[in-house]
Amino acid sequence: MTRRIDPPEAPSPSGPAAPRHTRMVGPAGDAPRGASDPVVGWLVIVDGPGKGTALELGYGENPLGRGGGMRISLDFGAASDTAITAERHAVVTYYTRERLFRVRHDLGLNPTHLNDRPLLQPTELNAGDCIEVGRTRLRFVPLCGPDFEWSAD
Repeated sequence: MTRRIDPPEAPSPSGPAAPRHTRMVGPAGDAPRGASDPVVGWLVIVDGPGKGTALELGYGENPLGRGGGMRISLDFGAASDTAITAERHAVVTYYTRERLFRVRHDLGLNPTHLNDRPLLQPTELNAGDCIEVGRTRLRFVPLCGPDFEWSAD
């Protein structure tokens, strides 16, 4: 035999409503990085939608695109740069053993540029390099490299 149980009613407020706060929630990939996935560098948008935004790079591959599921998501809603492919326009990879970063064009329909030149093959990134995807320019800022590595003792 089954019987219905109604949930208790919420108490009515006795005074003025408490102030409400808005909390911004993004995709699961936006969770703060922990010790298992520390930041190794940043891409900072210097021109285009999201100008001034710093995007964290992690160990291994960092696919870049407009899609919300990208590790480096350039999704700014209606203001997004539609010349950027949603999935894997380009990829920035941090190589732990070599302590260096490389960028490569991936599935982007429009070319990727590095320092105003077409990116034709995987190329090492240096501090201050500018990656251009669509009409968006990103400046590379490394944290890890020859002089620092999280796993170094």
